[in-house]
Amino acid sequence: MTTPDRIGQKSGLSRAFKVIILCVLWYASSSASNVINKIVLNDFPFAVTVSLAQYVTTLVLLVPLVRAWRLPKVSFSKHTLKWTILPLSFGKFFSLAASHFSISKVPVSFAHTIKASMPIFVLLLGRIIWREKQPVKIYFSVIPIVIGIAMATISELNFNMIGTIAAFASTIGFALQSLYTKKSLRDLNIHPHVLLQHLTFYGLFMLLTLWIFTDMSKIMEADHENLSVHSITVLLVISGICSLLQNLAAFSVMAIVSTVSYSVASATKRVVVITVSLLTLKNPVNALNVGGMVLACFGVFLYNRVKTNLRKIPVLPTFSSPPMRAA
Repeated sequence: MTTPDRIGQKSGLSRAFKVIILCVLWYASSSASNVINKIVLNDFPFAVTVSLAQYVTTLVLLVPLVRAWRLPKVSFSKHTLKWTILPLSFGKFFSLAASHFSISKVPVSFAHTIKASMPIFVLLLGRIIWREKQPVKIYFSVIPIVIGIAMATISELNFNMIGTIAAFASTIGFALQSLYTKKSLRDLNIHPHVLLQHLTFYGLFMLLTLWIFTDMSKIMEADHENLSVHSITVLLVISGICSLLQNLAAFSVMAIVSTVSYSVASATKRVVVITVSLLTLKNPVNALNVGGMVLACFGVFLYNRVKTNLRKIPVLPTFSSPPMRAA
């Protein structure tokens, strides 16, 4: 006879297996997307166009997938559209465009080392937006991240100030997005893939507007004689497919696990992307540079570990003593 404990155990194992599969898909597609985008941007330096290609591919493939999965349709009120969906769409579009612009200027490994600073911005934004005060241990835990990024920055052989600023801007955008997307999934009671579809749809119009004012004229005026248009197109389509898989996996993991667990998974992904990019793109690095990357990634894991441990500490109840009565 199957007991409730065994049913719960099987359910837990099934959930854990699902998370592992999603994380493997997330890490693989993210690594492939970053490497392909860097290869494309080396010969085709139009970051907004790369972002636009990913958005178009994602939307073209995602719409029929959502219909095939028979996910429930949703309609948003004007208030929800104005104050939730459009801001999230802008955050997603801005973060992606800034990310692509950064890797067009600096190595993928360096850009993702900078993105390890996300916990710092999560702390700062939480303090600014929600007035959240964190224990002193939390603030001390991000010190290795700061030192690691500083080491990687001063030793970066292909340092570019604009690319570095873009990487930080992208990190701030992703930090805001992670804070509000989890909340929106809960408040709107919406399937993560349906939310992704809407964010991509509205973000596409924002990105298209930016593309018209930035890359369109440059592409028309550029000399493409030595450029293999067919190869670039194929790589952009593959990058778009990887981007779709990455988003589907990331949104699914976000909906299943806690915020802290998602942060750990995201930090692990960053380590994988940095490692894969160093092995495949072979950008020159020195010992101080690698040490900075390792220290920054270690800092992220330390931050998540401290945060997890603090959440496990029980809060003792407080009681107010009844007033003493005179005898």
